[in-house]
Amino acid sequence: MSALLRWDPLREIATLQRSAARFWDGLPSAEGRPAVDVYETAEAVVVRADLPGVAADQIEVQFEDGWLTLRATRQPAVPDGATWHLRGVREAEAVRVIAIERPVSAEGAEASYTGGVLQVRLPKTEAAKAKQIPVQAG
Repeated sequence: MSALLRWDPLREIATLQRSAARFWDGLPSAEGRPAVDVYETAEAVVVRADLPGVAADQIEVQFEDGWLTLRATRQPAVPDGATWHLRGVREAEAVRVIAIERPVSAEGAEASYTGGVLQVRLPKTEAAKAKQIPVQAG
């Protein structure tokens, strides 16, 4: 006897999006895609992104439906009337979308930016935290 499974196209799309995100995250960082580290502690999922040369007011962080979006605009500071001799640092927008695969809450989320590194801390929901189960002798 086989069970019938209901096809859910939204679940299939979400699975495909997460697979694509894991694929792209495995590639070397390119311009427009800042390098990121994602790790998990007992209390939170933490994302760290390298954003050198970006002013804090040019960073946007958004979390929606399990996806964290980081967007930053780098605008090189040049005094008025300056003449360019070499221009290697250009104005650029960096965007990174990261699948967060643990139940986290946007409430209580924190973002800080120090020394060119953005850190976003997303607290885990109570359901996602590890539970200790006592063992009773029988």
